[in-house]
Amino acid sequence: MTNSKLKKVGKLLLLSAVVFLAAGCGKTQQASNPPSGQQQLQQPAGQDRVKIISVFQTVQASNFNQPGPYNIEEGKSTLDLLKTTHQVVAKSYGDMGEFVESIDGIKPDSQHFWAFYLNDQSSDIGASSYVLKDGDRVAWKMEAIK
Repeated sequence: MTNSKLKKVGKLLLLSAVVFLAAGCGKTQQASNPPSGQQQLQQPAGQDRVKIISVFQTVQASNFNQPGPYNIEEGKSTLDLLKTTHQVVAKSYGDMGEFVESIDGIKPDSQHFWAFYLNDQSSDIGASSYVLKDGDRVAWKMEAIK
């Protein structure tokens, strides 16, 4: 091979290496997907990690139910979860908490109300007062006023 051919091949190899390296520099590395049903949060350095819990929730007659579990920060209420996952209209009653008036546009008539069940038991406290625990099962059901 002649000297000029060697120079051309060398330039071609150098140019190929530059293009190859430049193509890799513009790409960002994607984080791997967390295991199914889990969520990763990035915390600023020096701050405590937020603990994530997994809970299940269904809303009777809603088209927006998703297969669970739902991941939410520890310390959040049942109402916080509902507002995060559905369209909610609620009315505040001060210290008594909030009363759910409609979920996903489904509004009870004057003879019914939205009740929530916690782990298959009718709840005896308001949805804004109950702090969720890992593994809780929440169900919202339309019930008749008794």
